[in-house]
Amino acid sequence: MRCLRGREHARGVFRRRLWIVMDAEVLGFAAGALGMIAFIPQAIHIRKTGVTDGLSMSTSLCFLAALALWTAYGALTGSASLVTTNAFQIAVQLYILRKVRANARAPPALPLEALGFRAFA
Repeated sequence: MRCLRGREHARGVFRRRLWIVMDAEVLGFAAGALGMIAFIPQAIHIRKTGVTDGLSMSTSLCFLAALALWTAYGALTGSASLVTTNAFQIAVQLYILRKVRANARAPPALPLEALGFRAFA
């Protein structure tokens, strides 16, 4: 009888630990979803307007490196939430970085009025 109780106790502990791990993954997906949502409006704004003023390329590169490291950590620990959400964030950050880089190379556009030209009505 004592062994049976020990096994039952072990099964109960295993089930509780399994739920804790599953709850941790759900929490990870929720945190990752908030992280993804945070940068989507910025990407949409850049797509609509093409304006990347005020965005730093070095900050974007640093954040991209952090995302890559978190994705690698998630892969090594077997955390689906870390891998999935960070992979999506990497895609969004690569898009933003590509636009920042393209606008950094382009010369600033001057309005025609600044050059003395007037629009015809």
